[in-house]
Amino acid sequence: MRRPLALLLFLAWPVLAQPRQPFPDDYKASPCASAAPVCKTFNQSQFSDVAAVRGFDIGQEWVDAHWRELSEALAPSCAKIATCFAVPGNDFTFCNDIVAKEVFATTCNLYPEGSRDREKCSFFVRTYLFGHDRNSSEPWRKMQECGKAQPVSDERTFEWWMLPATIGPDYDGSFTVYAIDSETRVPIRTRVHLNVKGPLYAPDPADGLPTTFYPVPWKPKLLRVPNAQGHHDVAPPQVRIEVPGYAPVTFSLPMSVPSMTVTMDPDPAKLKRGKNTVTITARDAATGALIEARVMGGSSILGKTNVPFELELVKGQKRPEIWVTSLYDRYCDVVVAPAEQ
Repeated sequence: MRRPLALLLFLAWPVLAQPRQPFPDDYKASPCASAAPVCKTFNQSQFSDVAAVRGFDIGQEWVDAHWRELSEALAPSCAKIATCFAVPGNDFTFCNDIVAKEVFATTCNLYPEGSRDREKCSFFVRTYLFGHDRNSSEPWRKMQECGKAQPVSDERTFEWWMLPATIGPDYDGSFTVYAIDSETRVPIRTRVHLNVKGPLYAPDPADGLPTTFYPVPWKPKLLRVPNAQGHHDVAPPQVRIEVPGYAPVTFSLPMSVPSMTVTMDPDPAKLKRGKNTVTITARDAATGALIEARVMGGSSILGKTNVPFELELVKGQKRPEIWVTSLYDRYCDVVVAPAEQ
């Protein structure tokens, strides 16, 4: 069964200021956009009754008085939907969702904030888009056929960006990846892949899979990657977005990677043969907070950070490399003292 309609999705989404339009106004209209009429909604004479069934008190008199004005205000959004429908691979729910968010954010600015007209306008827009969504399948099918028949040039490219622009290691929310055709500046629907263990679920797309333009709920986790010193660093996951006909794009999730500072008491140069009581202190470089980590001597566990432990150096044997590794893959490995030569 198809998930709840696009407009219901956006009723739950807060309208956030964004540095870029998800669907830029300077897009290039598709020649297929006139293949079938879009934004076919409920008849004007029935509109108030349909809205009332949905719990929206508009009144037919208000509908009749504002029908032309709001239909004209919605026309540019309907034109965007038509071009989006013509992009092969864009389903109509995707196109409706993108434009619906824009419509909710701007259309009713025609009326004073807090006014009864502003409230009735919001009811009107929701009812209008509900009707449009119900009637999208056929025009979308015709525009898809037209779009697929258009001549295909060389491999195309797309622009992408992400919100939020950066993510901290303790972020516990969602991120959204956007992709538009570099030439036409029309949104492109494609999967968002992360090289992390286990499946990712996104509740808003119809198939539940991470997709461009939809929030992906995820608690960030850094990945351990080998480094040139034979240890491991931590790094953000890689994101890959690809769609047939376009050059694929891979980028690192813009996560800030914390670092730790490590000190050793006594200084490695002052260690003596026999038993030594050693304390290695690890702190977050930004906050100064103590970090629980494991202290290693070569491949053997010596103890924990911030707690004294006994280190015995046997006469005639070289001291192993002393290094620290994070217990929760949050920090890069840190070498405290290189192996004795």
